Amino acid sequence: MKKVLLFVCFCLTLNYISAQNEMWIYKSNGTVVKYNTSEIDSIKFMPSQEPEDNVINISANCLIGNYYGESLVPGLGHYWIILTEDGFADGATVPNSEFFRIDLLGPLADDEENIKIPNGHYYYDPYGGWHEFTVLNIGNTDYLYVDEDGEAWITTLTYAELGVDNNIITLTAIVDDKEYHVTFEGDYNITANIIPETISTLTSDHEIDLSNCSGTVSCYGDYWNCGYCNWSIEFVCNDGLKNGTYFVLDFLTDSNINGVSGFEGTYRSSGFSEEDPTKPAFDSYTFVPGMRVSDDGVHMMGSLLIEYTNGVGVNQAPIYGGEFTVKDNGDGTHTITLNATDDIDPANKITLNWTGTLKH
Repeated sequence: MKKVLLFVCFCLTLNYISAQNEMWIYKSNGTVVKYNTSEIDSIKFMPSQEPEDNVINISANCLIGNYYGESLVPGLGHYWIILTEDGFADGATVPNSEFFRIDLLGPLADDEENIKIPNGHYYYDPYGGWHEFTVLNIGNTDYLYVDEDGEAWITTLTYAELGVDNNIITLTAIVDDKEYHVTFEGDYNITANIIPETISTLTSDHEIDLSNCSGTVSCYGDYWNCGYCNWSIEFVCNDGLKNGTYFVLDFLTDSNINGVSGFEGTYRSSGFSEEDPTKPAFDSYTFVPGMRVSDDGVHMMGSLLIEYTNGVGVNQAPIYGGEFTVKDNGDGTHTITLNATDDIDPANKITLNWTGTLKH
């Protein structure tokens, strides 16, 4: 399981939680393709009968979410909700807290000024049948745990179904070997959201400043299930996650998925597949472009840049085109030279020339 760092952003009155996830997110341009090409459109699964000590009951006191209208299927409403018990305090996540993030397809909202999840029972759909009253399995249905250090860990749900009866929401979710029964009762807010065409908020060429950051390099083997070894270089501000710069390079070396080839080299953008323009065109010595994780169009996975001032995100951009080089200087330091672009047309240049020590 990849450890991920948690970002909590504020848009309108809604908190968004985003982190890298362990399954495909087919959303580089705001669209989604089928997760599985199986001819089976939809299957209803029932949770197994777990021993009583593996069943966990939670009374959620917070439900927030987004409504994306017909962003996935014409004539059906797309909802993304978060359920938590005491997971937020004073606009921030609380250490040792749990969040259940659920992606839904249902009827269109009756009133977009007061959006509610339509009443009904939503069954788990693992194959992308795109039917009404289903819990979607396209990367945004998961369990997120924030540890005592404020770092977030994500686990994909094995199964989930949701019942909605006016202001009573009941969720059954299986996470690893545990079955969660989550109940929420009360008023809640779902916010209508318009997906922007691009992710970047840059307005001009940009040079990345890592002078107050620490870098870590990690090997994840064949994380992307593409036959090439996946590496990540991550820089976090020394003053904390939500201060200064957060910068990630997500890249592939060669077919030695155990990482024996090292991570030095020159990497060009993989771009996206011609057959599926939402999927990176994985290849050796390429980097994975930044792409959307959530339908609000703000949160990213892959190679990315986010800059904070006083806890508020002021700049963000996917590392989308171009190339970078990682050089071993032979003295325990590395030099990273980046000449990249964001996803705006015409593109802004994003550059970096950094030398320092990378932690392992």
